[in-house]
Amino acid sequence: ACAALIFTQHKHSILEELFFRENTRSLDTGDALIRGACGAANAGIADMKILSRLGRLMRYTVAYAAITHCTFEYIGDFVLCKGPSMEPTLHSDNVLLTERLSKHWRTYQPGDIVIAISPIKADQFICKRIVAVSGDQVLIQKPIPIEAEFSGNSDDKKKPVMVKDYVPRGHVWIEGDNKGNSSDSRYYGPIPVGLIRSRVLCRIWPISEATGL
Repeated sequence: ACAALIFTQHKHSILEELFFRENTRSLDTGDALIRGACGAANAGIADMKILSRLGRLMRYTVAYAAITHCTFEYIGDFVLCKGPSMEPTLHSDNVLLTERLSKHWRTYQPGDIVIAISPIKADQFICKRIVAVSGDQVLIQKPIPIEAEFSGNSDDKKKPVMVKDYVPRGHVWIEGDNKGNSSDSRYYGPIPVGLIRSRVLCRIWPISEATGL
C-alpha cells in the first residue's frame, strides 16, 4: 500500500511537471507572438511616420512651386541683362528687378524700361526703353532706294531721309539707349503691348551700382 501510494504521488508529480512545462512553453510562445506583433506594429508605425513626412514634404514642395510660379508669372521676377544695346544705362550681366502689376492700373509711358518678347525671335527676350506710345509721332529713317545704293552719286547715300509716322493703337515704340548698337523699333517697327512681359524697377546687381530705373 505504501508502494502504491508512493507511485501515485510520483505519478502526480510527473504530471504536474509536464503540465507546468506545457504551460510555460505556451506562455513562451504567446510572449513570442506578442513580441512579434509589437515589432510589426512598431515597424508599421515607423513606416507610417516616414510616409507622413514624405507626404508633408511633397505638400510643401508643391505649395512652394505654385507660389514661386505665381510670383514670377504675375507679380515680378529677376532678369539678367546680356548685350550692349542699353549702355550706358545698363551693362551686360546686370541683374534687374521687374514687376508685372502696374499695367493693371497704369499704361506704359515713354521712358519706361521694359522686358519684352522679341518680335523677330519669339524664344528671346529683349530689354529696351519705350520712346513713344500709341498715338505719338515718331521720326523714321526712310530706307535708301536700291537705285541710290548702286548709283555713283555718294550724296544720295550720305543723306538719310526722315519721315514722320504715328505709333498705332495698342503698340509702343522701343529703342535701346545705345543707338549705334541696338536692334529695335527702328528696325522692326512698333511692337504690340501684348509682347511686353514686365517693367524694370531697379538694378540690384552689382550692389555698388544698385539704383532705381
